[in-house]
Amino acid sequence: MNKAVPVKCLLLTALVFLAAVEKSRGADTPGCDVPTARGGCAGEVIDGKFYMIGGGLSAYTHLNVVERYDPARHTWQTLAPMPTRRSNVVSVKLGTVIYVVGGLVDPPGKIEGEKKGSLPTATVEAYDTVQDRWTRKADMPFPRVKPFVGVVDGKIYVLGGRRADSNTTSIIEYDPSRDQWTEKGVIPIGVRHGATCAMDGKLYLTGGWSPADDPKNKKGRFHAESFVYDPRTGVCSPVAAMPVPRAAHAIIPINGQLHVMGGVTTGKAFVTAVDVYDPASDRWTTTGQIATPRAMFAGGVMEGRVHLAGGWTALYKTLNTTFEKYTPR
Repeated sequence: MNKAVPVKCLLLTALVFLAAVEKSRGADTPGCDVPTARGGCAGEVIDGKFYMIGGGLSAYTHLNVVERYDPARHTWQTLAPMPTRRSNVVSVKLGTVIYVVGGLVDPPGKIEGEKKGSLPTATVEAYDTVQDRWTRKADMPFPRVKPFVGVVDGKIYVLGGRRADSNTTSIIEYDPSRDQWTEKGVIPIGVRHGATCAMDGKLYLTGGWSPADDPKNKKGRFHAESFVYDPRTGVCSPVAAMPVPRAAHAIIPINGQLHVMGGVTTGKAFVTAVDVYDPASDRWTTTGQIATPRAMFAGGVMEGRVHLAGGWTALYKTLNTTFEKYTPR
């Protein structure tokens, strides 16, 4: 199972050149390619290693592949596969355990390779990164695809997301000690493919996508609205909106600020600008760009730099194979 996979990295003088480039602040640089390119995957960093989980090769092909990148060895390692093949998943970490929540799965009776519609799932599975072992947890009360998700005070919060053909505003809380879900309220708008992160005991929710009121409008609405949810009070309040609407992006906390990267905006145009939110001033600034467009990808921080893996460069058509490093300003 745990077979190390060497990756193609730049050598000798190229490495020296890239090292010099990476010292510039706000510059994004190519890294090693991911061994399994995929979109709609989840990613976490634990003990200085990057985990890439699940995802898909198309709108109809879901994966259970789990791979880990070790920056000290510059290698990817294949780990125990996720029990349920699924894409458009979200994840959070608690200690050394990664919880993978919801997503899309194959419908019953689907034949391998058949182009048949996917179904939302309520599945929750936990991966022990020390034991290399998966455990099934209590399902969510109902299926969700690409909800907001975050951890505060040892509990997991899932907010919004796609339920079936529509979005939900429901907030639920998971208590790992009891393996139990509890309803906690609602968020102001129902979206999916937004991005969340936790900071100072609160969850920051950004962007997302919702179907248009007019059924003839297949492109739907991309959101710039942002909110902060305080689990202790149950209040979800608006904060400054992002500079541009985004969905299928990532938000990553670094040095007290929230960095929004990647994703798509109105018209499904890809966004490479990095927007940074300062909670203290409730203001956004635009700083730097990522090197390649990507949506529905994995992201995390290692060694003070943001690492971005996989995703789509054309939604459900072309996969991004790169593993990039971004040095925040």
